[in-house]
Amino acid sequence: MAFVQPSAVAAGGPGTLVSSTPLAAGQVPAGAGSGYKILYSSTGVGGAATDVSGLVYLPQGTPPPGGWRVLSWAHGTTGLGDQCAPSALGPDGYLSGWLRAGYAVVETDYAGLGTPGSHPYLDGKVAAHGVIDAVRAGRELDPGLSAHWFVAGQSQGGHAAMFTGHEAAAYAPELDFRGTIGHGVPSNLSYFVSLIGPTFPPSLIGTGTKTLIAFILAGMRTAVPDFDLDSYLTPLGRDVVGKADTLCNGALGALMAQTNLADMFTKDLGPAFQQAWGAVFDVPVTGYDKPIFIAQGAQDDTVPPSLTGQLVTALQQNNQPLTFTSYPSGHGGTPGAALPDALAFADRLFAGITDPTTPPTTPPTTPPTTPPAPGPADVKATADRAPDAGGWYRAPFTAKWSATAAAGIASCTTTAYPGPDTATGSLTGTCTDNNGKSADAAFAFKYDATAPTAATTSGGYVRSGAPVAGTAADATSGVREAAVTFADLMGKRVTRPATCAADCTTWTAPTTGLRGFYLVSASAVDAAGNAGAASAARLVLVL
Repeated sequence: MAFVQPSAVAAGGPGTLVSSTPLAAGQVPAGAGSGYKILYSSTGVGGAATDVSGLVYLPQGTPPPGGWRVLSWAHGTTGLGDQCAPSALGPDGYLSGWLRAGYAVVETDYAGLGTPGSHPYLDGKVAAHGVIDAVRAGRELDPGLSAHWFVAGQSQGGHAAMFTGHEAAAYAPELDFRGTIGHGVPSNLSYFVSLIGPTFPPSLIGTGTKTLIAFILAGMRTAVPDFDLDSYLTPLGRDVVGKADTLCNGALGALMAQTNLADMFTKDLGPAFQQAWGAVFDVPVTGYDKPIFIAQGAQDDTVPPSLTGQLVTALQQNNQPLTFTSYPSGHGGTPGAALPDALAFADRLFAGITDPTTPPTTPPTTPPTTPPAPGPADVKATADRAPDAGGWYRAPFTAKWSATAAAGIASCTTTAYPGPDTATGSLTGTCTDNNGKSADAAFAFKYDATAPTAATTSGGYVRSGAPVAGTAADATSGVREAAVTFADLMGKRVTRPATCAADCTTWTAPTTGLRGFYLVSASAVDAAGNAGAASAARLVLVL
């Protein structure tokens, strides 16, 4: 049954606490001192205001100075009916480990799950809004929750966690977001699902995957209402998708075990579906500014390791702050298997935070009897060598600070910089004089030690003289130039410079004078002078 309360979104904005209900002792996980069911405002599909239900669990004892560190937990798939919401199902025992470690836990039900309306299943941004606004509402409920928080999630919640990590800083700048933990993160599914249609072989997927697809289609109706899904569905398909919008995992799984997926469709979902659903589902692979920890079960048959491997590779190629670990577990067992590593990762996220303490009631007011002697002046920094190319360093360097002072200089900072890559790097150093006075200065620099990548997109055949095409990428300094190598089947090689489009993200190279079969590969050089390795070769017939 939906948790119905009057909306307060218009009055208070996203994250406003609408109502709260204390939970009984048997309704909270072990390790919790108290708990509450909450209703709060958030941002739903298309930016519309919506109310979302959820839970807040507080650890036992009193908050430490600065307040409890906060975990916003994003739950895995339970179903799309209101009765499937975590606030209706009871406590999640996994959260006990976090509560005992001293974390307050807020848990969203997600929009439309436990509240009026349908749930936009796997709409990443809507889920992220619910995760973030639960923190705001929890802090309004209990001021003992600090502004420092992170997100963790499993399966559907791992997907929500990744979107949360991508959106948190811009959506809730008043909070101090620290990082992301995702277990069994669904990704790279939009192309696979687009292949499903009336001729899809039933032997390729099992009941679990069929159940997931039914949930995806039901969520698609809500997340992308302009997409004409019914035109792809048979009467059976429309009936199944309608039921998926109201059922929990077990009931829908029993239905899908008796359903031939191909019988649900009049035509392949195809590229139009891939584009429409991918716009809300596809996990971003750039734009993260806080650490990410992804945990994957090697025996996971719901989120295959191969798909997570594609996600991890894309994040690494884009120099995102990722830690990845695989565990000998299945889908449901990964959060438990990864818990010791997740706790350690979270501790590192919060290391070094110091919350302000109460200032003294009577600050010192006695001025010095004599003016202080001047400290170091003309503080400046220089590197031990010139940049490698175009103002960029591509190998470690050392910055040294110097200054002048009437009392003489006792010491100045020397700092070695081995990375990471940055286009806006800055090091701060200090010089101290013989009176103990100090002054600082910054040293600005650009650093890129990562080689660019290139790929050939042409395949099959081209007419002699027509160009082959490809792409190149560099996350930090940008691609300066690309080259293409044609190797015939006897091993003879010809290398030609590519003609780049803007930023060399795409390029072409001529085939003039060539004829026959060639293995075509590409390489690139970035603005810092890093030369990338040759790409995997593609076979091209030049006619």
